[in-house]
Amino acid sequence: MSNPHNYSATTEEAATVEHVWDLIYAARVGELQPAHDAPTRQWNGRPDLVMRELNIADRHAQVMMFIPQPDWSRMAFWKSRQATLRFVCNGLQVPPPGYLKETINSAEIGMVILYIVAIPPGPGLEAVSAAGRYSEHEYLAREDAAAALTKRLLDQTGLVVSDYNHGIVERYRREISDLNRHIETLRLRNHKLAVTYYEFRQLYAPTYNSSTSSNSDID
Repeated sequence: MSNPHNYSATTEEAATVEHVWDLIYAARVGELQPAHDAPTRQWNGRPDLVMRELNIADRHAQVMMFIPQPDWSRMAFWKSRQATLRFVCNGLQVPPPGYLKETINSAEIGMVILYIVAIPPGPGLEAVSAAGRYSEHEYLAREDAAAALTKRLLDQTGLVVSDYNHGIVERYRREISDLNRHIETLRLRNHKLAVTYYEFRQLYAPTYNSSTSSNSDID
């Protein structure tokens, strides 16, 4: 069965990756390379359904949340969140996402950008939307929104994105599970020891107390 949707990389996605690599390069060698402005592109799927979802998307309960500043100097590789979301949509056979930009410009915080992203319903999947956090970098705001929607899609479907980081998370998850089982075993063992000690005191307390008193009299 052929997939009717177009999942090719968008110009915004390519510009985001280029901009992020500029930030990484600048952090490493202290020389910022010029980033290219991403041209706008209209979503060409089902705009009526997408816009409805964009309008009702979760905006973090109207609280302004900001993207933490990454340590670009430690980045060995940047995996595009927008590309990941595009691949997930492809795997689920739902249309590619639509992005809506919101901008706030004030004297207190300057200009910050938030993106809302949504997809219309697909086979066995309701329409899904999510909002990213605010950032002064438009590219990072798009990436954050894409990550938020990817997480929501994976949570709803019970699926995972199998990559290097997923392998690390699974390894730590197994280690934590093993530690929790070990802690539970120690807790039960400690409980049994406490019960045994209590029973011992109940049985031998008179003899123990008498022996202690006699020894005190001798001294």
